[in-house]
Amino acid sequence: MKKFVAMLLALVMVFALCACGDKPQNDKQDKAAVKVGFICLHDENSTYDKNFIDAAKAACKNAGLSEDQYIIKTNIPEGQECYNAAAELVDAGCNVVFADSFGHEDFMIQAAKEFKDVQFCHATGTKAHTEKLSNYHNAFASIYEGRYLAGMLAAATTKTNILGYVAALPIPEVFQGINAYTLGARAVNPNIEVRVVWTSSWYDPGKEADATKALIGMKAEEEHIVVAQQVVHLHVGTVQGADGQRAV
Repeated sequence: MKKFVAMLLALVMVFALCACGDKPQNDKQDKAAVKVGFICLHDENSTYDKNFIDAAKAACKNAGLSEDQYIIKTNIPEGQECYNAAAELVDAGCNVVFADSFGHEDFMIQAAKEFKDVQFCHATGTKAHTEKLSNYHNAFASIYEGRYLAGMLAAATTKTNILGYVAALPIPEVFQGINAYTLGARAVNPNIEVRVVWTSSWYDPGKEADATKALIGMKAEEEHIVVAQQVVHLHVGTVQGADGQRAV
């Protein structure tokens, strides 16, 4: 995630500097002209958001930006609050704005249409190619690769050929994860069956634990529990069924 965000930040910084229209004078002046805003659905209590936040800080540091050149807004819902947060970041001087959750997309597009001199980049979204805005971009890491490997691992250890998967919301990235997990598992064992339980939430430890227990109750012997974009939290990872089934 850190390498991905660093690469993306470098690319969008180029767009932002080009949008200024001034001929670059030196590297220090270029960097001083950049201020980056990050919009996160949750805070560090969510593994996915923590990874994004840590990667954002590392990317800014590696890009030579000082701590006063980036702002991180957390616990921003997937609603009008996202647009409001984006507008506040622009008012604070940000010329590059990132958002990290699927439901932020329409509100990031709204902001991109209004603030045309600011570059907006959205993780997990799908609409940049149809909106055709020069200052709006979609990007995401190849997380499906890890899902594929997780499926291989689970398939190599199961005794029942039944695996479980906890999913958050039915969006393309989540379906991609389920499919990658299943393909990885079936590359090891073609007879694998994957059972899915949905939480209808990006982050809800209670629902995640209940979903894990439900899968164990279905006799999914080895659950590699994945909640859409993040591996489920450690307290869920310790859940064990009465017959010894376990979640990993």
